[in-house]
Amino acid sequence: MQANKDGISSNALGTLRNKYSHERKVMNHRDCPAESSSTLKSTFAPNTDYDFLVELYERYSHQPIFLQAVKEMAISLKPLFDHPGNGQFYKKVFLIMAEPERVISFRVNWMDDKGNICHNRGWRIEFSSVLGPYKG
Repeated sequence: MQANKDGISSNALGTLRNKYSHERKVMNHRDCPAESSSTLKSTFAPNTDYDFLVELYERYSHQPIFLQAVKEMAISLKPLFDHPGNGQFYKKVFLIMAEPERVISFRVNWMDDKGNICHNRGWRIEFSSVLGPYKG
């Protein structure tokens, strides 16, 4: 029986993992229904103030949580978009800021308790460096 760096045996870790694994549910992107551009139009209907987001919804239709955040931010910024002089400018800036500046992809290899080699992928999405270099 091996103990990890905290002095817990691998059997104890396996028991805890089995006991609590049923309690956590990882949200998969397939579990969330993606909003299509027709859904976007119906969400904001009959108002056409948000037609500029349709292309963004089509491009990121597989990212429902991201689209929800975009929609909520667009609703909160509606007074800027309605500005008579700079409304189109604010819409363009909003679309530019919705695209990430950088996407860093990485892989983590690890070995499970049974000796199987596994790997997980991770991403860090960085949207804006306006306030200085990225931290973290």
